[in-house]
Amino acid sequence: WDNALWEVVLNQVVNQLPTKRTHGKHRSHCAKEILPAFVTNLLTLCPLSPGDVFWDCGSGIGNAVLQVAVQSKCSAWGVELQEANHEIACQTWDALRERMDFDMWEPGDYGEAHFHQGDMTQIHERFIESLGCD
Repeated sequence: WDNALWEVVLNQVVNQLPTKRTHGKHRSHCAKEILPAFVTNLLTLCPLSPGDVFWDCGSGIGNAVLQVAVQSKCSAWGVELQEANHEIACQTWDALRERMDFDMWEPGDYGEAHFHQGDMTQIHERFIESLGCD
């Protein structure tokens, strides 16, 4: 997908979410969003493919994780401390998958996005499992 198409589809999906993807006035644990062009450049410099694992620690509302999962077909994981951001990321992934299924995408046409809410220092077991290590 090119960046323009990604933004159009993502905006169509998120406009239907019950929780709006906006940040409040207090940004104590919020960073700015990563733009699709940055993720595309990242995937050009560091190509990922099915079987690879991508981790985003501090994933916010999940934009980078979602784009990586869809564009690279790998397993993309996001870890977010803030519960509200985590919920939005999960809702967005569910809605995006519905949209892709409606558009006749096959499950192998995109990767999987996984989101974990909590402190990234507390997830070492999931990280090791995602890499296929014992």
